[in-house]
Amino acid sequence: MKKKLFVPLFLCAILLGCSKGKKSGFDRAHILQNQVENLIIPSFNEFSSSLKSLNASLKSLQEVTNEQHLKTTRAAWIQAKLAWKTCEVNNFGPITELGLETAFDRWPANPVRVESSIENYQTGTAYLNTLGSNVKGLAALEYLLFKDNQTTTVDLFRNNPNRMSFMIDLGEQLATDLVTVINAWEAYKEAFSTDVSNTANAGITLLAN
Repeated sequence: MKKKLFVPLFLCAILLGCSKGKKSGFDRAHILQNQVENLIIPSFNEFSSSLKSLNASLKSLQEVTNEQHLKTTRAAWIQAKLAWKTCEVNNFGPITELGLETAFDRWPANPVRVESSIENYQTGTAYLNTLGSNVKGLAALEYLLFKDNQTTTVDLFRNNPNRMSFMIDLGEQLATDLVTVINAWEAYKEAFSTDVSNTANAGITLLAN
């Protein structure tokens, strides 16, 4: 994971330093193409896979609400969080244009607002769209899944079906938003990898920033 994060940024530093001269030994288009095809899009796909596992675990926890299923779901959340951290360095381009840069993990969650959102819970995405990013995403799921010890957390879910339903909706929205981001990157990748200028929106500039 560290290699994924630091090598591209190291290359960018070299590129920007060399850009002052008239000649450069680097093929910017090739580097950007490699970045998007072998690092950016695969990292989002890996995050998507981890979210599928997380959402499957959430549904299993809803069906059988016990400590074992909670333990499994907590482990799935950790894997999703790790996958997101690989994506987070690529929090530019389509994800910002779509206004989703804080949709996945605006940390920390606001516990008071999360509890209020559960109290006023309404099923469906229309309700979620009325809520701020600090009551959704991975941070809100973390609060709900790790709020207390396993026994107490399980009892909270058992005693309030809305709590579980809200959490299921959060997981599904994460997956939906991620599909939107991946599709946008697929459409954007050619422009990203072929714009080798030094303008503000050029691929190399976005990568460096």
